[in-house]
Amino acid sequence: MKLEYNIRSLYTPVQPAVIGTNGEVSYIELPPDAQLQDFIYCYWNLKTIKPLDDIYNYRVVADGCIDIVFNCTNYDETYIMGYCNSFVKIGIDKEFNYFGIRFLPSMNEWQIAIALEDYSAYELPVNQDEIVIGSICLNGWLWCRKENSTKEGWVPIRCLKRSIESL
Repeated sequence: MKLEYNIRSLYTPVQPAVIGTNGEVSYIELPPDAQLQDFIYCYWNLKTIKPLDDIYNYRVVADGCIDIVFNCTNYDETYIMGYCNSFVKIGIDKEFNYFGIRFLPSMNEWQIAIALEDYSAYELPVNQDEIVIGSICLNGWLWCRKENSTKEGWVPIRCLKRSIESL
């Protein structure tokens, strides 16, 4: 899908630099392939070079973007970081390795083809003999709804009786 305007030429999201770590924390941004530049601003990696003496306070400023964040040392931790309207300080471990995909502003619904805000952190309670219909699988979790219901949420795949081969 080609956009009618080029938001990349109009806006550059910027996050604060990594400071005060004596080179023990690395942050890099890499551009996406040309075919994805209408949607993705960058891929990024934030990681420790060696374990820190204390937790790291990562600073994030509101930039209008949505990021999908993967914890490369704990695959159960994947996040969709949405809009914020103020500065946020996140305390993370003494040792970490995160990979992220930063989408350009307004690329969160019709361009990605899913409404990210609809995939909230809601866990769907499921009894063992209930049937669920899944649509998205992400790091050991399935976004699904119960059969004959409109209520949706995340279910740990390990809790399902049968594996779903179509995912």
